Amino acid sequence: MSSEEATVEAEDEEQGKYSPVVYFNYFRNNPRAVVSPLLYLVAAWAYYTLAKKFLYNSLLNLTAGRIERLSDSPFILFEATETIEVIEATSLNFTAALCIILFYGIYSLGKGNLTQRQYDIRLQAVAILGAFPFISFSILHILYLLENDESWYFDLFFMEEMAGFTLSNQWPFETVLQNPRWEFYRVGLFNAIRVVLLSIVCCTILGIVVGVSRLSANRMLAGLAESYVEFFRNMPLVVQLFFLYTVVLGANLPPFKEIQDNSFFDWIFISN
Repeated sequence: MSSEEATVEAEDEEQGKYSPVVYFNYFRNNPRAVVSPLLYLVAAWAYYTLAKKFLYNSLLNLTAGRIERLSDSPFILFEATETIEVIEATSLNFTAALCIILFYGIYSLGKGNLTQRQYDIRLQAVAILGAFPFISFSILHILYLLENDESWYFDLFFMEEMAGFTLSNQWPFETVLQNPRWEFYRVGLFNAIRVVLLSIVCCTILGIVVGVSRLSANRMLAGLAESYVEFFRNMPLVVQLFFLYTVVLGANLPPFKEIQDNSFFDWIFISN
């Protein structure tokens, strides 16, 4: 074979490497080579679209007069006379720069030439930068709603008003109708602490007794302990509360007058 023929054959082989058939066979045998880049592109496009929208609203809230409590702060970026087009262009440029930094950070993480400490630091930085548009929007939008939406207005002045009711349990503080709601809150807090502490002590003692009884060689004692555990374990809490309220405490539930006609022996009621 002459040198010219060898050169032509080498060129044909080189061109054959990049023929459409070779690419088709490669992608057919390696579908992830097609799917993975497409997924990355879709994820990048979705993030860019969302980040641009959130950053636009964040920059809109940083316009003078938008949020009163930020009027004298250095965070105000636009005057009240700025047009929407200027804010949109700024958000577009800011989002593009943020995406470039993020994608470079993700690319550097995948190179594998970082120490564990460097990898952790860059990963945290990438996560913070990626969440920045959404965090900034959440903070600024909440500030805006607190000033402009009455449903977001929050205070505790209503706790100073007269409660208008009393408590049957006067311990540890006596309450009257004229007391503010804070007084009843304090009584409820003390009662809750008392119930919790009492429950911890009693349940610990009862649990030790029942647990030791289940391990006893006495079959009757072990059977009673096992029955106790299974009964309360399988009994719904609502049923237990009704049982304690009506049977143990002797309280009477209000009669179901509207469904008494649809009953069996006046103790099983049917209702929709």
